Amino acid sequence: MTAQGIHKADLRLYRSSDTADMFVNEGLGDWDTVQGKVDGSGDNVHDLLLVLESQDYKTNQDGTYKIYVIPGTYDLLIDGMSYLDCVYIDRTLAEGDELDLGQHTMIPGDVDKSGLVEIQDIAIIGNAYGTMDGDYDYNVNYDFDKDGVVDIVEIAYIGNNYLSTREVIK
Repeated sequence: MTAQGIHKADLRLYRSSDTADMFVNEGLGDWDTVQGKVDGSGDNVHDLLLVLESQDYKTNQDGTYKIYVIPGTYDLLIDGMSYLDCVYIDRTLAEGDELDLGQHTMIPGDVDKSGLVEIQDIAIIGNAYGTMDGDYDYNVNYDFDKDGVVDIVEIAYIGNNYLSTREVIK
């Protein structure tokens, strides 16, 4: 299943040293420690990243983007609401470098942004089930295929992606 033509995401660029410090300060270990967590607990890394100093961008409608930075080593968070995060880590850029990260397919279902598609996400979508665009309680972030209704399609997305985790790309 794909939501064709939906390519918008937020991009957050962090100095790699800042994210490493965050992991140490929060007692989380590192990216390897939080990657692949499937014990049902998820984590709060997304929330911690949102308060960390970053350069923030949005993709173009077609999903492309360009970011200009001073030379250094960076981590890049690709963040779509209710989608699993994708994080490119330790990307070192020198003066004049261009870095092509290729294409990435966002995985829907991490509604609570815990880094894991889990039972809590099913519960949230279940509570929104049947809401439509125009309803006071409709939330477009829960409508993965953007057809104006939270229905069985959204439940199927979560079922297909159950226990998927955020992607950390070195």
